[in-house]
Order: sequence, then structure tokens, then C-alpha cells
Amino acid sequence: MSLAPEEDLFLFADERPAEAVPHGAWKLLIVDDEPEVHAVTRLALHDVVFAGRSLELLSAHSAQEARELIEERGDIAVILLDVVMETDNAGLDLVRYIRETLGNTRTRIILRTGQPGHAPERDVIIRYDINDYREKTDLTSSHLFTAIYGALRAYRDISTLESYQSGLEEVIDAAAELFECNTVSSFTKTTEKCLYQLLERTSAGGIDNLDLLWLRCSGGEKIEPVLATANLRPLSACRQMTDLPERLHGRIARILKRRVIVENAWIGAVYRETPNVENLFYADGLHTLPPTDRDLMQLFLRQAASAFDNLMLTQQLEETQREIVYRLGEAVESRSQETGNHVKRVAEISRLLAHKYGMDPKECEVVFYASPLHDVGKIAIPDAILNKPGKLTDEEWEVMKTHAQKGHDILCNSDRPILKAAALIARDHHEKWDGSGYPAGRKGDEIDILGRITAIADVFDALGSDRCYKKAWPLEEVLEFFRRERGRHFDPRLVDILFDSIGEITAIRDRYQD
Repeated sequence: MSLAPEEDLFLFADERPAEAVPHGAWKLLIVDDEPEVHAVTRLALHDVVFAGRSLELLSAHSAQEARELIEERGDIAVILLDVVMETDNAGLDLVRYIRETLGNTRTRIILRTGQPGHAPERDVIIRYDINDYREKTDLTSSHLFTAIYGALRAYRDISTLESYQSGLEEVIDAAAELFECNTVSSFTKTTEKCLYQLLERTSAGGIDNLDLLWLRCSGGEKIEPVLATANLRPLSACRQMTDLPERLHGRIARILKRRVIVENAWIGAVYRETPNVENLFYADGLHTLPPTDRDLMQLFLRQAASAFDNLMLTQQLEETQREIVYRLGEAVESRSQETGNHVKRVAEISRLLAHKYGMDPKECEVVFYASPLHDVGKIAIPDAILNKPGKLTDEEWEVMKTHAQKGHDILCNSDRPILKAAALIARDHHEKWDGSGYPAGRKGDEIDILGRITAIADVFDALGSDRCYKKAWPLEEVLEFFRRERGRHFDPRLVDILFDSIGEITAIRDRYQD
């Protein structure tokens, strides 16, 4: 082996017991089959500190031993690699294994050889993915320090970029989850889950002492704790901003003013629900976040704010749609000289029946908002027929029956869930279980369940209410009618639900008296 010139020689020392390596030390692997190379390298680098972290020096005396170490310790920052060991190309084969088989492009590889003629620099640099090439005679103490420092700097920057890319992908995934939330409650839970996941991957690490607080603030001073964990759990009883501890009160004031804050140990953000109601998110007890992770956390909180704005906008649009549908249903009923309370009662009874039938909450809400449009087709029926106080003629009755199909035709081309449901209800709410109804004579399960539900709600309320052509029936007579028509006019299972729920249904009727 050729060593450096005499003035750069290092004294060899006996191997000393390995000292405890500080947490977070940079790992440097020396791969060489000559023990003195390991000794010289360790002596030269034992006190090197880069970016506040020392070196953990690892040794492998063959390419095979290096493979095992690299597989076991995947976070090696720099490898000082000899070319000729157990074979003439052992070092070069190891380079190819690291880069191609393991897919490791982060670790910096410094090839150093005592036989430059065996592995010419130009040829090796072109053919192999190495980061530096040095002859062993060139690696004086100062040159070795320079090479290692440059390699560590490159490894740090690449690791930071990869970590930022990985973190950015996680933020994007978390934002996608938040944009899928359709309630404030689901948004709160998803934000909590995503925050834990993001903090677990930060270079700071550790979330054992994390405290989370979610407040719904209204009118400036009123608060409603939605979520409080760990040390902040006692704050669940607070109802005024002044009830909060002074330190927390000051931080919340800053969050409300700045909208998004990421400090060393705590973060906060505000999500506006209405002009007078804001949702405030606060997390305390973080480990100190490095700049990259602070940027990612800032990005996450801003993406969450955009997702919350989207949620509020979607809810406002849905509420507007529901209100328009409801108002339209009232307008149809008022045209036929019936009160708007009829559609309120039909909506409430329909939702109750849907719930008892086993529909999920979202479907029950669709029934609630769609059922008021069951008679929307009546807008196409002439007033003389619609509001005739006496019995209709056969011809008039045929015209009246067309309102079911006309209602369907008015609504069926909409892609909105409520209007699509309303189209089915308008079409099927006059069909009968035995197939004797109209407009198509459907029977049994051929009749859409939404139509079957609304039919019972509509007939129950119509029989028990005054109309232009009749007086309200007593409750017992109404129930007797349903007993007779069970399995003929109406779905037998829904009739059974009606009787089982009659107390709740009459309470709805009483609540919305004309």
C-alpha cells in the first residue's frame, strides 16, 4: 500500500473500545481490506463535526462484509471505498450493487485506490455512479477532511430534498383526505389524524406530549370546545374566551389575528365557518421543528384552510339547493290551496320512516329534502281541476293523474341527488303495492322505495287534514284505512313501521299544525 508523503503520516494507535455514538451522528463506512487504512482514517476523522453532529465510523474489510452492513444500516451517509479487495473489481461491483440493486442514490461514495492504473479515474467516473475519486497517496489529513465535509454536505442536502419531497407527498395526500370531508366533525377528526401522521415523520419526531385543542368561537368571546386532548382536556368545560389560561388566551389571540402560525413548539390555525363563527385549531408540545418541517406544517395548515373553505361552500350550496326545493314544494301546495305545513309534515314523516326502514343517515336526509316535491307535477294541472271542490269527472281525473309523470319529467334530467330522488318520488308515490296505481301500474318492489315511503307519509297526512274537497279523518279511521290497504295499496313492511312509530308520527303532525 502506498501512503501519503512523510509529513502527512499518522501515527498508528491501538484500537480503543468504541465510545457511545451521539444520537443523530453521521454514519461513515470505511471499506478496505488493509487494517492500517482503517486506523489512519479513524485517526484523521475522529473529531470531525458537521452541522452539529459527529461521525459514527463503521468498518468493513471486504465488499461482502460491506454489503451486509449497508443492508443492516441503510442510513450510511458516506462510504470510503477501496477498489481491489477480495477480487480486482470488488469495490466497483459494490458500487453497482448499492446503486442498482439497492436503489440507493443518496449515500455518497468516495472511491480511493492505491492502484490507479487498475481502475483509471476517467473510465470509472464515466461507468460508475461514484461521487469522488481519490488516490490513496492524495488523501492527506486535510484532503480527507475536505472530501468528507463536501460529501456530508451533499448527503445532507439530498436527504433534505428527499425528506421534503416525501413530506410534500404526505401533505398532498392529507389535503386530498380533507377535501373529501363532508361534515365539520369528519374534518376535525381527519385533521387530527393527518397531523399525527405528519408529525411522526418529521425529523424532530416524537408526539408523546402533544396536546390538541379545537374550539368553535362565536361572537368574539363565546367558545365551544370540540376537541381537547391530554393536558388540555380540562378546558372542555370552558365557554368563554376569558375562561382559558392566560398563556393560551394570548396564543389564541395571535392565531385569530394571523390565521396560521407555526412556532417551535406549537402551531395554530383558524377556519372560518360563517362571518361570525370560526373554528380554531391549536397543537402544543411539539419537538422543535427544523425549517423544512416548519414549511411543510405551514403548507398543511393552509391546505386544511382551503379544504375547510371548500367544505363550507359545498354545505352552503347544498343548503341553498335544499331550501329552494323546500320552497318549491310549498309553492306547489299553496297553488292547490293547501298549507306549506303539509310538505313539512310529509318531509318529517318520510325521514322517520326511512330511518326506521334502515336507510343510512345520508339517504334519510335525501328523502327529507326530496319528498316535498312529490306533487311538483301539479303545476301543469289547470286550476279548475286542481282546486275543484267536488268530485272530478272521469276526464278530469285522467288529467289529474298525469301530474305524477309530469313531475318526474320536470326533475329527471338533473344530476343533483335530491332532485333525482324527487323525480322518483313524483313518479311513484301514486303507485300501489298490488299494481293498481298510476302512472305505470308498477307493483311491489318495482315501486322505488322512496316513492313507497312518501306515499305513506302523504296519504297519512292528507287523510288527517282538511282539504278543499273533504274534512280531516279521525286518527282511528286513518289507521283503519292503512290496516285495510296493507299489502294492497302500501308496502306491508312500511305499514308495520307506521303503526310501530305512530306516537312519533302524531307528534310530528301536532308540531306542524295548520
